[in-house]
Amino acid sequence: MIDGVLPAEAFYADRVEMTLRRVRMERSGARLVPAVAEQVSGVIHLGFADLASFLRQPEFLRSVLAGIDSVARFDVSLANGDDGALRLTGAVEVLGMRFPISGTASLRIDGGKLVVSAGAIEGLPFIGSLPVQPFDLVLPLSSPGGMTFTGVSTAPGEVLLEFSGSDFDLRQ
Repeated sequence: MIDGVLPAEAFYADRVEMTLRRVRMERSGARLVPAVAEQVSGVIHLGFADLASFLRQPEFLRSVLAGIDSVARFDVSLANGDDGALRLTGAVEVLGMRFPISGTASLRIDGGKLVVSAGAIEGLPFIGSLPVQPFDLVLPLSSPGGMTFTGVSTAPGEVLLEFSGSDFDLRQ
């Protein structure tokens, strides 16, 4: 399990859709301002290109390619797979030889974490002799008080993180 390997730089969501219901308005000086939403729900859209660039981060590669990261280069792209899974395609270059690879990964929310579970990786003729194992990539998700992540799915070219909550303080 690879837990909490985060990029050194910021990670961007392509889009965030959010719906607030029953918003209590409070006086601030001579104006009314939103204070607390009784209900909040929404979706965060994460593009495959951004996620694939994360998978190329040295911190991630060291975790997955334990022991051979200095002699192997990993290049992967993401696409939509069957039944909401991710399809991984790309290549691994080991000692100057390039091997095409493919595989799948499933997604789930586990508490406050996004878990990406890789299935079998196909394409490397000697995969059994390398210390490369299917992995669970665990990314911690943070949400403001009153909100929790409730689900994950895919849409063409993106991963969708669903969230909801109640009594969401808009003054945070």
